[in-house]
Amino acid sequence: MELARQERELAKPINWGERIYASMKRSESAPLKTQEFRPYQLSKTLTLDSAVRKLLEDHPTIHGPLTISPDSLDELSEEEQCAFFACYTQLQSIVLHRWMNISKNVLRCISITFGEGLLEADFSHSAMTSAHLEALLVRAEKIHTLRLNRCPLINTQACNVITALANRSLTALSLHAVPNLSTEGLMWIGGAAGVAGRSLRKLRILDVGECVDIEDRGVIAVARGCPKLRMLNLEELHNLTDASLAALTEGCADMQVINLTGCQKLTNKSIVAIGKRWSKLVSINLSRCRSITDKGLKNIAFGCKALQAINLAGLLKISEESMFCLADQCKGLLTMNLTGCERITINGLDHLVQGLSFVEKAVSFFGFKPMDQYIAMRLDSQLRMIEQRDIYIVEQERQRQEEAAEEVRRVEDQRLFHAAKTIQGYLYRYKMRMRFYRMWVDRTERAAASFVQRLYRGYLGRLQATRRRRERDAFLQLSPYAVLLQKTVRAFLCRIRHGLISRKIREMYMLRQREAIQAMMVPIQCQVRKYLARKRVHAIRQLHIRRQLN
Repeated sequence: MELARQERELAKPINWGERIYASMKRSESAPLKTQEFRPYQLSKTLTLDSAVRKLLEDHPTIHGPLTISPDSLDELSEEEQCAFFACYTQLQSIVLHRWMNISKNVLRCISITFGEGLLEADFSHSAMTSAHLEALLVRAEKIHTLRLNRCPLINTQACNVITALANRSLTALSLHAVPNLSTEGLMWIGGAAGVAGRSLRKLRILDVGECVDIEDRGVIAVARGCPKLRMLNLEELHNLTDASLAALTEGCADMQVINLTGCQKLTNKSIVAIGKRWSKLVSINLSRCRSITDKGLKNIAFGCKALQAINLAGLLKISEESMFCLADQCKGLLTMNLTGCERITINGLDHLVQGLSFVEKAVSFFGFKPMDQYIAMRLDSQLRMIEQRDIYIVEQERQRQEEAAEEVRRVEDQRLFHAAKTIQGYLYRYKMRMRFYRMWVDRTERAAASFVQRLYRGYLGRLQATRRRRERDAFLQLSPYAVLLQKTVRAFLCRIRHGLISRKIREMYMLRQREAIQAMMVPIQCQVRKYLARKRVHAIRQLHIRRQLN
């Protein structure tokens, strides 16, 4: 009712609803063909002033994206803004950055004009509220991309409106650096809040970076309610722990891109879970996650074979060992950021580049002032790294040989097992055939005796059946007399045992008999009275006739 009232109030000054409805009807009835946007082809009922016409000429588009500066819109009045947006009946994408003087009536006009054709909307750095979103999304049933980055008025209620109105179509939602976005907002998005339990189940891209008030409960709700997530930005969420990543790895199995910059409470437990469950991961940003060590990176290297980009800037606990694991396992690795990784040397980077097929150059930055005996320490570490690398290669070759020998033994064991199972099957089937053969021989030898036995048993069975049938017939013939005799005896015994009851029953019988006699006398009395009445009437008539004659 509130939406209908607002639409009616919006249509009062110039009756925009009727005009837009007529324009939509004309566009639906007209043949579908591609044509250029011309302002003079608009309906003659829409009178456009010079400012609106000039703005239309500056933005000649049919399907979009329609990118407008807020200064141009602020120069127009509310009615002129409605007239401007009413001209784009087939628009699919709209971009309005830094629009602070937002009018709810103008947004409702946009919703009525674009309707189901609106697919993308970008209102970043604008003063959008939950009421504005409700006015915009009430008709946009097919919108799949919504960007509200750095909107200061977006809060939990706005997330509730987005979930309620766009849960069937929205696939990309960007809420980067929204100051009022909290854990409850993400719980609405994930379906963990509210009675209906609706969530954005088709959501594939979610950006909530730099929303510092978000905690584990919100991310866990998103992981459970949005299973189709492919890209997730959790940048600078300092309150997140390993519980959030555990829920994400269980609920969003097809994750491809994730940004965990500045999540300093994450440990190797989260990275191990990522390596075990996200085999399709393409890009990951772990910069400034200072608790991560070589153990976590090795799990990513062995579990995420399709990895193409990784950011490890500021990780002070990683060494060149994990880098070589990434180079060996992730053959398609294209980008690796090692800024601030103090334990990575230039020689290590050179050897790392030699092991990667698509990387030609690597640069390392160690700071302005080296430490004492820094070069010697680096050389020693490089020598140790080379020795460890040789040991690692020999160990890998030995493991490969052992695995090959184990595979040969396994194949041989399987072949022998299959042969043994085949022989067992043949023996089992032979034993079963011999058993049934012996049973057939015994049955053939005892066929005559069995035939005589069947005949004799059949004769005895027929005699027994005949005898039981005669007994049943005799019982059925005598049963009525027996029942009558039982009734009589039971009634006699009852009268002897209960004299008072017998007298009362006899009195009741006599009373019923008198009532029956009286009931028989009533019709007779009625007939006699009718006869006497007719005789009396006849006598009175005869007397009256005689009096008239006299």
